[in-house]
Formats: sequence, structure tokens, C-alpha cells
Amino acid sequence: MTSHKSRINRRTVLRGVGVAMALPWLESIPVWSEDTLTNNSGSGGSTQPPFPKRFAALFMGNGINHKHWWAKGAGAEMELSKSLEPLAPLKTKLNVISGLFNRHATGVGIHPGQTGNILSGAALQKGAVLKGGISVDQVLANRFGEETDLPSLVL
Repeated sequence: MTSHKSRINRRTVLRGVGVAMALPWLESIPVWSEDTLTNNSGSGGSTQPPFPKRFAALFMGNGINHKHWWAKGAGAEMELSKSLEPLAPLKTKLNVISGLFNRHATGVGIHPGQTGNILSGAALQKGAVLKGGISVDQVLANRFGEETDLPSLVL
């Protein structure tokens, strides 16, 4: 008698991860509604309360296609690349910062050196001791976290 073990293939895992990543946007916050695009943080006589400020940091460990991931200019005149084009309705509220690199952090290897310090800029050291202070995302969470249910959501 042979046993057939059910195996989960890579595609199934990736599909599940994709769904899990989208969960915060389903019903908890109306980030993709028309109201989000028209709310101007409460100014101009809006009857809606202003939306809380949001911060997102993206790290692409395997790199990006630079031809498709860039922004030029600022505000309504900002020109967005193919990958950022879906954010066009929000570009007056968008800051795109790129080119961050801390050569001193690569002493522990390029991958841990970049992923571990992208928000703090601190050089990482081997071991369990953390030296570097508070990261920029946590500074922002301390400043704006009272406006949201969760001050910081790290995925």
C-alpha cells in the first residue's frame, strides 16, 4: 500500500501569501475608495474627518527594474514610472525616496546589512545587541500613532 502525502506547491504558497498581504486593505480601512482620493485631510470644508498619515517603506531584496520604478518631480506634476503609475491619483500626497544605501552597514554581509538597517541607517553588528537607536518608522509611529488603531504595523 502506498501513501500519498499531499504536498503544497510553491504556487499555492505564493497565492496564499498574496491574499494574506491584501487582508489589511479589505474592510478595515477604505484605502482604495473614491473617498480616499477626494479627502483632502479635512481642509476646504470637508465633513469627513481627515485620514491619518501613512508611511510605507519598501525593500526589494532581489532588486528592481530601474526602468519601471522611479518618480520625477513633485506634487501634481510628478511623473511616475510604469510600476508607480497606479498611485497617480495620490501623487499630491506622495513622497518617493530612492537610492538609499549605507556602505558601512554591509560589514555583516550585503543582505542582512541592508534589510536590517534600511530604516535606521545604523551599522549592524553580529550578536544579539542592538545598537542604533529608534528607526524612522517608529519615530513616525510615535508621532502619528495616536491617529490609528495600531501605531505601527510591520509586515
